[in-house]
Amino acid sequence: MSNPDEKTAIDQFGKGDKYFGVSTLLATMPGLPMIGHGQVEGFAEKYGMEYRRAYRDEAPDGWLIERHEREIFPLFHRRALFAEVTDFLLYDVFDPGGWVNEDIFAYSNRHGDERALVVYHNRFAEAKGWIKMSTGYSVADGGGRKIVQRSLGEGLGLHPDGEWYTLLREHRSGLEFLRRSSDLCRDGLFVELRAYGCQVFMDIREIEDGPSGQFRRLSERLNGAGVASIHAALREMQLEPLHAAVRGLAKGGALARVAEIGSARAASACPAAERVDLGLHGPVTLDVAAAKPRGGAAGRTDDTKAAAPAGRPAAAADADIAAVLDDAQARLLAALRALVDVTNASGDPEAAARHFRSGVEAALRLQAVGPTTVCAGLTDEWSWFALLGRLASEALASVADTTEGADALDELQLGPILAGIFRDFGLDESAAWRLVALIKMLQTLPLPSSVAALPAAGRAPALARALIADESVRPYIRVNIWEGVTWFNRESFAQVLWWMRALDALHVAASGDKPAAASKSLKETAAIVDRLAAAAETAGYQLDKLEDAAGEGKRGSPAS
Repeated sequence: MSNPDEKTAIDQFGKGDKYFGVSTLLATMPGLPMIGHGQVEGFAEKYGMEYRRAYRDEAPDGWLIERHEREIFPLFHRRALFAEVTDFLLYDVFDPGGWVNEDIFAYSNRHGDERALVVYHNRFAEAKGWIKMSTGYSVADGGGRKIVQRSLGEGLGLHPDGEWYTLLREHRSGLEFLRRSSDLCRDGLFVELRAYGCQVFMDIREIEDGPSGQFRRLSERLNGAGVASIHAALREMQLEPLHAAVRGLAKGGALARVAEIGSARAASACPAAERVDLGLHGPVTLDVAAAKPRGGAAGRTDDTKAAAPAGRPAAAADADIAAVLDDAQARLLAALRALVDVTNASGDPEAAARHFRSGVEAALRLQAVGPTTVCAGLTDEWSWFALLGRLASEALASVADTTEGADALDELQLGPILAGIFRDFGLDESAAWRLVALIKMLQTLPLPSSVAALPAAGRAPALARALIADESVRPYIRVNIWEGVTWFNRESFAQVLWWMRALDALHVAASGDKPAAASKSLKETAAIVDRLAAAAETAGYQLDKLEDAAGEGKRGSPAS
C-alpha cells in the first residue's frame, strides 16, 4: 500500500472504508503482502531507512488496531487460500445497463476444498452489478497460446445442474447466504456495494437438496437475504408448525384462565400482608382482557369462576375449571403432535398431555396442601405462567428426541416464541426473557427432595453444591465477579429458594400422599430451604462460601 519513497498508507487512504477496502485487497490477492511501518497503528509519519529516529510523537490508534483485528488479521490467517495463482480468476462486473464497471475489483481463488470470492468498490459512490464471467487470460494451446474465459461457477467449482445449493459466508458481516448453484453458474452473483464497500465470501460449500426440497423452500423463503446461520434458518423453517402450535397455547385464553384461577385461589387463602413478590411482573401487571387485541389470550369470561364465591355452587366452578383444563390439554396435545410430525420423535404425546394436566391440577391444589409461603407467591399470575411453562416444557422434553444434555427449549428454538407470547401478555422485552430464563431454570432446578436420602447434616451442603454447579441457576441468581470475589444476588436467590419449596410442594400435591407423610416431606423441605437462606446470609452472598456455610448451620436449626 506504500513504501519508504511514498506517503504513508494513512496519508494516501485515510482510516475509513477506503483504507480497509485496499487492505482487504492486500490480504487476499496472490503474492506476498507487505505492511508498512506503523500502518496498523495508524502512524502518519513517513519512514525511511535513512531515518535515525521518529520526529513525531504519535500514539497507536486503538480503534484502527481493533478494526484490523476484526476484519484484516483473520484474512491473513487464511493466506493459503489466497496466495497462489493457479485458480485465481479476475472478473468483470456488469452494471444493470450492461457496461463493465471498472471501479469494482472482483476475483476468486481456491485452495483444495476451500473457496473464496472478494469484491471491492474503489469509488465514493454506490454500485451494483453481476459477477458472471472472468476476464480473458492466456493459456497454452498446442504450440501457441489462446485467450479463454471462465464462468463464476467454474471458478468456484460448482455443479451447473441438479439440485445443488451453495452456501456463502460474508466475512465482514458474518451473514450467510444461500444460492442455487445452477443459478450462479448460469446468471452469476448479483452484488450491491456502497462507497468503498467490500465483501469477502468465504467458507463456500455446496449441499445437495434431498427429496423434501427443504433447501429449495428455504432459498425461496430467504429470497436472497442473508441470515446469521443457514442451519438455524433451516431448523426454524422445519420447526415452524411446532412454533405455530406453541403460539396456539396462548390463544383462546386457556392458560391465562388457569393462571387467573390459580392466583385468585391463592389470594383467597393468603392474607395480603403475607404475599410474596417474585419479581416476575415487570413494569405492568397481567391483564388478560387487554391481551386479546394484541394477539394474546382471550378476555375474562367471568371473574366469579376463579374461586366459587358465595351463591355459586362449588360444583359449577369445578365444571368451569374442568373445561379450561380440557382446552389447555387439547392445545398442548396439538403442539406435541406437531413436534412428533416435524422431528420424527418417538415419544407419546397423549401421555405427556395427560401428565401436563395432572401437574396443573396438582398446582391448583397447592394452596390446600402447600405451606403458607408457597401460596403467598402464587398470588402473582406471572408465577403461574412460569409454573405452566415449566410443566409444558417438561411435556415437550418427554416427547422430543433432543441431544443428550441439551435443553428442549433451546434445541426446539422455543425461547423467542415464548418471549413473544409474554410480550403479548404485557411484559417488556427484558422481563419476557427473564421469565423464559426462569422456565428453563425450573426444568433442572435441584430440589430439597433430591437430597432427602442423605443424612440430615449433609442435605443443605449437597443442595448448595448442586445449585452452584447448575448452569441455568448461576445466571438467574446473577453470579458475578468483583475484585476477585464471586457474588450472587440476594433477591434472585430468595426467588430460587421459593421455587424449590413450591416445586417440592407440587410433587407432594401430585403424589397423593397421606396427610402425615405429606406434612413430614414439606417440613423437611422447609428445613433445608431455611438452612440455605441462613447460609447465604452467613456467606455474605459470596458463592464460594455458600457450601461451607450450609454445612455449618445454626444452633437449634431443624436440620442440625
